[in-house]
Amino acid sequence: MTPRHTAIVEGCQNLENQYSSWLCTGDQKTDFTWHHCETCNSNYAGSRYDATLLSKENEIVHFEICLDCVYYIADGSLPFEG
Repeated sequence: MTPRHTAIVEGCQNLENQYSSWLCTGDQKTDFTWHHCETCNSNYAGSRYDATLLSKENEIVHFEICLDCVYYIADGSLPFEG
């Protein structure tokens, strides 16, 4: 497992433990950015996507996440896994 893969899995699992549900619309927030992903903390350049989480206290929280995290949230796996 690469460090990048580990960061994605751990970041998504940490958020799953803190929040009761995810809604990842897949809506592209930015065309190109160096801003970090709010799930895995990656600062790799690329697009960021909207994700909404519902906290256990029923508060809505918005995140901007990378495409790799979108894939992991949707499928539980990454496109570059063998």
